[in-house]
Amino acid sequence: MLAFGVIGALVLLLVYFAMRIQTLQREMVLLRSSSKSQTHRANEALAGLAEIVSRLEQVYAQNVDTAASKGLIGGQQHSVLQFLTGHFSAIVLDCWQNSSTTEEALKRQLAFDNQLSMEDLRAFMQQQPSQVRIGWSKNTPDGFISACESLTQLALGKQIKPK
Repeated sequence: MLAFGVIGALVLLLVYFAMRIQTLQREMVLLRSSSKSQTHRANEALAGLAEIVSRLEQVYAQNVDTAASKGLIGGQQHSVLQFLTGHFSAIVLDCWQNSSTTEEALKRQLAFDNQLSMEDLRAFMQQQPSQVRIGWSKNTPDGFISACESLTQLALGKQIKPK
């Protein structure tokens, strides 16, 4: 009789673990599906972001070129603005893809461009109005975008709109 009780308990334990394994397998399949779906959405969002920052880069670069052709900017100011607008999309995407700060992304871009240094950028930013410096000092992609927008507006001789 004791043997039947032990065997019965073991059978119940076996059934419990079999059902538990099936439940965990179902959960794993659902998690894989959810993960694939989220990865796909994230990739689509990143592609959209890349397109937007690429177009912003074109607009900002065009504004800087227009300001330079009109003689509104020149020298070091033109060099810095040309660098920032020319590498705008690479910097913003680097920040979002690698979860890095704007400064880290700028340093990576400056490593490929030997004309400017981080000190040149800092010196240039110290000469800018407080609204530009505030955006720049956030050290985030949105602050960088705000600073670039303000800088290109200033280069064209326009007033910065308060935010």
